[in-house]
Amino acid sequence: MNRAEQLKAISFDTEEWEKSFYKYQQEYIRKRLKAIKYLRSSGEAGEMAK
Repeated sequence: MNRAEQLKAISFDTEEWEKSFYKYQQEYIRKRLKAIKYLRSSGEAGEMAK
């Protein structure tokens, strides 16, 4: 099972995501949070890399 499938298997808590996004100011952590949100909303990992 790849990471995208693992993310789809668990529920996505928007409130927890927003709290984490504003709590962590480092850009590399925010990039990861944005990627998680993108993968949960619609995308494929290949599209995210573009």
